[in-house]
Amino acid sequence: RDAGGSMSEEMLPVDPRTDFYPLCIVWSPIPCLTWFLPIVGHLGIVTSDGIVNDFAGPYYIHKSRNKTGFGNITKYWCIDPKKDLKLLSPGANEIEAWDREVGKASCAYEGMSHNLITNNCHAHVAMALNQLHFRDISFWNTALLIIYMAIHSKYVSWGRLFATWGPFLVMSTVAIVLSVTMRTSGI
Repeated sequence: RDAGGSMSEEMLPVDPRTDFYPLCIVWSPIPCLTWFLPIVGHLGIVTSDGIVNDFAGPYYIHKSRNKTGFGNITKYWCIDPKKDLKLLSPGANEIEAWDREVGKASCAYEGMSHNLITNNCHAHVAMALNQLHFRDISFWNTALLIIYMAIHSKYVSWGRLFATWGPFLVMSTVAIVLSVTMRTSGI
């Protein structure tokens, strides 16, 4: 915000070294679940000042500057408010609209129960994106967010990529070795 209290048009830069992701959708692994299905994880949406908002459990929106409710951010998808947001009112400020809709979605989800399949962190993010007509789409949902995150997100680092995929690769390798060993030994 500038000295007058209005939102500045200038966006703060993303900085993966300090885990700072303003105007991004962020992802972190869910222990055990992500080990078996590495594309399944926890999603959050970040305000213009870098505060992660994620629906982390029943009636609870986790807010942090650099983590989700499940820990370190592993992947992020930066948005370009001027390009990605299709606001219905002429002259509206895209960054202010982003922050307002993230806040409204978070307030709504603070009053909701949570379940893994339908009313989850992805639904929370989808609510904000739908209100913003993000990328000219108004039917964001869990499946679409998983696909878009797989295509558009970046890993924070090689270490976090390995932390996401490593357990799956180790378990898959062990399963293959055991399968081949049992098959060749006649077990």
